[in-house]
Amino acid sequence: MSYTLPSPYAVCSAVEATDREGLIRTLGKALEGAPQVGDLDTFIRQLLRREAETPTGLEKGCALPHARSSEVDEIVLVVGRSVQPIDFGAHDGPARLFFLFGVPEHCITQYLKLVARLSMLLKDDSFRDELLAAADDKALRGVIEQARARF
Repeated sequence: MSYTLPSPYAVCSAVEATDREGLIRTLGKALEGAPQVGDLDTFIRQLLRREAETPTGLEKGCALPHARSSEVDEIVLVVGRSVQPIDFGAHDGPARLFFLFGVPEHCITQYLKLVARLSMLLKDDSFRDELLAAADDKALRGVIEQARARF
């Protein structure tokens, strides 16, 4: 696959949220000042609405909360790890690893490629283990950047 995962705008290695809404709001607020996002509050509402319609939990403790939005003019990504597992609707249980992203409404192909790339990466047990073991934000970002270079 010739698609490169975007570098995260922010990483949050110790999110203390206890539910989906809290997690999305916390990671969404990490986009404060992001040049890719217009009205952040509107974008966060879109993320919450999208998650309420179709939960984004994946297997093995991961979730991809996201929205295609007119408030986003370029793909933007935040990676988070929660302190405690949060139910995102996956059949095998709650999640601790989150890739929250926004995609411009017209970028359907980029959106599909991003979801495919993240899904592929998150099936890799060693990648997930490295994400869970990262000591802090800097280490978590390092794991992601190494994966971007490898895949």
